[in-house]
Amino acid sequence: MTITSIGYGDIIPTRMAEHIVCTCLMVVSAIFWAYIIGSACSVLSSLDPETAEIESRLDTVNRMANDQAVSAQLRVRLRAYVRESRSHLAFRRFKDISDEFSPQIRGALAQEVSSKWLMQVPYFTSGSTEFLADV
Repeated sequence: MTITSIGYGDIIPTRMAEHIVCTCLMVVSAIFWAYIIGSACSVLSSLDPETAEIESRLDTVNRMANDQAVSAQLRVRLRAYVRESRSHLAFRRFKDISDEFSPQIRGALAQEVSSKWLMQVPYFTSGSTEFLADV
């Protein structure tokens, strides 16, 4: 078994002590392998905090729907709402982090992010940079 690092059986234990040592080593290597896989899964699951948050909210909605005997039709609507709230959740996270910036940096960030759609409004095309930052 290559994936568990146990071997192919070309070297085998012959005495009872060798069997015990081999069994112990197999258990230790299996635990070590499980730790490595668990660590990798943990890293991968923390790469996207919005997805983790949405999945947690969906789990909560499912538990609530089971506890309260919510109809199947309403469950579908509740789950759809939670999935659609993903962009709102990301916006709230971005707002929370941008609130920590200085007013100048926050203004520059807001101007750069919103300049694409702000310049499509004729009223704003002639506005000053300070006015657009305030908007």
